[in-house]
Amino acid sequence: MVILAILGPAFISIMIRYKQQKYPELAKMIIEYGIYALIITLLTQMVITYILRIPDVMQEALGSFPFFTKYSVIAIIFAIVLPFLQVLIEKYIKVSIEVGVYDGTEESEEKANS
Repeated sequence: MVILAILGPAFISIMIRYKQQKYPELAKMIIEYGIYALIITLLTQMVITYILRIPDVMQEALGSFPFFTKYSVIAIIFAIVLPFLQVLIEKYIKVSIEVGVYDGTEESEEKANS
């Protein structure tokens, strides 16, 4: 049950994310699967710890069916929402980083002109 609870919801996210692509890149899909599994697990753990106030949850807790059910429902909700959230972020938010070499010529030109 532990493997199903941890890795199952990420599979749902990958299926939603790549439903329109006929032949997605396997390496990219595997990397995204790992990222989804990590994010879904962390978010679910945060909800269980901070919102449901169930402290000190260990891996053994997934062996009990009531906790497994709560965990799985929360994780599946995150698994469905995350791909859509990712598409929205990719569509509306763009970050650009420009990397260059600093050689100090601009400062020396400014001092020479003043």
